[in-house]
Amino acid sequence: MFGVDATRPKQKDSAIVLALRTAVRMRAEPGGSVRFALLHRRLRLRGLTGGIRRVLRMLAHRGAAEDDLSDVVHRVDGAGALPWWYYCLDSLLEFGAVCYILRLGARPIARLAPGARPFRMTGATADAHRRYQLSRFAYLRRERDAFVLDSPLSGAQLELLEGSAFHMVAALSRPTTVRGLAAAAPGTSPADARLFVALLHGAGMLADADGTASEWDFCDLVFHASARRERRDLQTLERPGSPRRPPPAVKPVMSTSVTPLTRPDLERLKAADVPFTRVLEARRSERRYGATPLTLHQLGEFLFRVARVKRGSGTRVSRPYPSGGARYGLELYPVVAACRGVARGIHHYDPLRHRLEGLEAPRAEVDTLLRFAAAAAGGSVRPQVLIVIAARFRRVTSKYRAMAYALILKEVGVLLQNMYLVATAMGLAPCALGGGDPERFARLIGADFHEETSVGEFLLGSSQVHRSAAR
Repeated sequence: MFGVDATRPKQKDSAIVLALRTAVRMRAEPGGSVRFALLHRRLRLRGLTGGIRRVLRMLAHRGAAEDDLSDVVHRVDGAGALPWWYYCLDSLLEFGAVCYILRLGARPIARLAPGARPFRMTGATADAHRRYQLSRFAYLRRERDAFVLDSPLSGAQLELLEGSAFHMVAALSRPTTVRGLAAAAPGTSPADARLFVALLHGAGMLADADGTASEWDFCDLVFHASARRERRDLQTLERPGSPRRPPPAVKPVMSTSVTPLTRPDLERLKAADVPFTRVLEARRSERRYGATPLTLHQLGEFLFRVARVKRGSGTRVSRPYPSGGARYGLELYPVVAACRGVARGIHHYDPLRHRLEGLEAPRAEVDTLLRFAAAAAGGSVRPQVLIVIAARFRRVTSKYRAMAYALILKEVGVLLQNMYLVATAMGLAPCALGGGDPERFARLIGADFHEETSVGEFLLGSSQVHRSAAR
């Protein structure tokens, strides 16, 4: 194991130092190699000189400025060892093992750690006469027992460790100079404030980093960045939580008031159904319905073809559409206004038993949902059946964390296309909607808003005209 190196250079009064993250495990191996572990990932550095092993001990113990680390390698091994040291440092940065700590004397006030790898802080310096301001995409949040400054434009997260860092972040809400920052944080000198600005600038958290992103909405960019990058959350890495068990793939029975649904003859449909390309080309949104409403038989065939459980039980099932990691966190709730053979009101579709479960809900609340759907469809529609797509979030978040909601929305899109194509093949009138009332819906089905609520809506009814393109 590595011991503490007492020969490291004297710590500067104020400096940005490099250090290994606390989640990184470092172990010496025979032959002069060193192995690093960070969660499920591994890195091995081979052929290390005495000077490089010494600076690795410094990184693991307390950290040091990058120039000081290079000076140690140069002093112990000579200039010829520097290229290999730079390679080792780049490998550690690429691996996500290194954080940047701003120390004012012996006090660490902020720590910048990779949120998405690879990350290396740019060598930015602060101009004493320039005014600086936080990016409008930077935001402060509590993560467990620490405050973190984050931005979708940055590959890192800044953990604030002391009050002076909070004061300077607050001062950067408006354009201010380095001297103004120092004045906002008692006990902080202009030289200290200059280092703090350099840390933020190097992380891409100041306004001049916005660039072409200025056209984006804040929430959209945060969502896009968190869903698309491999983002390793600082606090999750340092203090991993216990794994969460997902709820069962099929939601427990919600009601004893059930309406059995007929099952279509799939073999007959495979042989005689409308050709796929004809269905695809005929697909369109219809907002006008026939004089005769949808029937129980049609609704049953539609739901069976779109969303039934084909096989499986417990925590893993298969349905007619794809789902990220086979999590299948979506539920269908037909809100019926006019469907022959089905009572008016809210129902839950049981995809395993292929039946509707009637839920108790005030008529006025049901009417409000239907009115909202009519308005979302253009205002002149009198819905026959509104199918609310809800998500049981923990089915997905228990595995995918930051990218879970993006996966849910992708699954909604896949399911909506399934609905369109099946409705078109059946000669029905389909129309996806662009909005809903998730708070009201969660309340109506008796669910916690953060555990299950609506994420999509779809109108279904009888077609006003016979569409020869599909039949």
